[in-house]
Amino acid sequence: MRPAMRRTDETTGCTGMGRATRTGRALTVTVVAVLTTLLLPFGTGPLGPVRAEAATADALTFTGHGWGHGRGMGQYGSYGYAVDHGWTYQQILDHYYGGTRLAADAGNPVVAVQLTRLAGRDTVVTGSSLQVDGASAGTAAVLLRREAAGTYTVYRGSGCAGPWTVWSTGKASGVTVSTSASATSQANLLQVCEAGKTTGYRGTLSAVTSGANQTTVNRVSIDDYLRSVVPAESPASWGTAGGGRGMHALRAQTVAARSYALSSGATTICDTTACQVYRGSFTQPTGGAVVSSEHATTNQAIADTSGQVRRAGNGAVSRTEFSSSTGGWTAGGVFPAVEDLGDATRGNPNHDWTVSVPLTTIASALGTGPVAGVTVTARNGLGADGGRVLTMVVTATDGRQSSFTGNQVRVALGLKSDWFSVSGFT
Repeated sequence: MRPAMRRTDETTGCTGMGRATRTGRALTVTVVAVLTTLLLPFGTGPLGPVRAEAATADALTFTGHGWGHGRGMGQYGSYGYAVDHGWTYQQILDHYYGGTRLAADAGNPVVAVQLTRLAGRDTVVTGSSLQVDGASAGTAAVLLRREAAGTYTVYRGSGCAGPWTVWSTGKASGVTVSTSASATSQANLLQVCEAGKTTGYRGTLSAVTSGANQTTVNRVSIDDYLRSVVPAESPASWGTAGGGRGMHALRAQTVAARSYALSSGATTICDTTACQVYRGSFTQPTGGAVVSSEHATTNQAIADTSGQVRRAGNGAVSRTEFSSSTGGWTAGGVFPAVEDLGDATRGNPNHDWTVSVPLTTIASALGTGPVAGVTVTARNGLGADGGRVLTMVVTATDGRQSSFTGNQVRVALGLKSDWFSVSGFT
């Protein structure tokens, strides 16, 4: 991560805001966005009369806790529990994913990952001992192109730039490039040719029709997939922290990431934060050195936990969401909300935060018009300031009121979390 940036489903607006006790305090502040000395008349909204008064500030200050949706495991909390409290990864997972159990029966199945940045493009692959649908290509590169009829033509070339000659036509969607070379060395992996670089992938690469477009899919074992995912989600350097205790945070991340990927049941998963960040095995700028996306500590965590997932009471693999920082309490939802003492670990920049947001930005992002008042009307009752915001009402200068969930405010304003308080008006 950069450090610990995770967020599964953080941009999807998923529900599951935790046990809403609705005992949080209401914080009310009023302001006129553009007027200075003029007093506006009273307006009436769903919550009763609203007085819009003059204010000196032109921005709100949001003071909050955590980064991400807060559901499931907090990555900084996992680190804190491992390094500061001496917890094992099993204890960490049990704490965050209540109602599930650790099972070591998932094996090492193959997953299909759509390489989203290549959507709508030819699939161009280089490497040694290339094969297309099991037949030796006999060249250093192949290009797969979808034709108007929906079939695929395979071209052969001497490198990423060609020149290209037709080798096979009429191929169906799913035409697959593999290599007979040993996959133990990154040098023998398949490489996708891109502008100014190549990206290496374990497993196979297929050209697949999605809708009316071509896309590239990487089929790879779950453990090889995790070689890229785990260090993209949690810093590999954590493994050496606390005299090696940080390895438990990486093991917990590995089990959570494996479970999350296998829980979807989808034929194909993506390679972005909408699923999990997946960058392949390495990148190599043209004429430059290989930059690995895999690391020794996270590879060890994967080996240590191979086949392990979290299972729900009905035996299904649990959708183990996680985020960077819970702020001190998880949000609840599928998993019970729990206090997260590990989140206060030294060096967590997201445990507490403050940001100033201009009134004009708030009005534009929430679509309310000029802002006269902001009221937090419900919280979940867990933690400082009454916990996460469940409902916030924005009053416009004309008296109209609009209600938003805390998560809607978080996403619209780009806040780190939905656990915040508002100040800044006189």
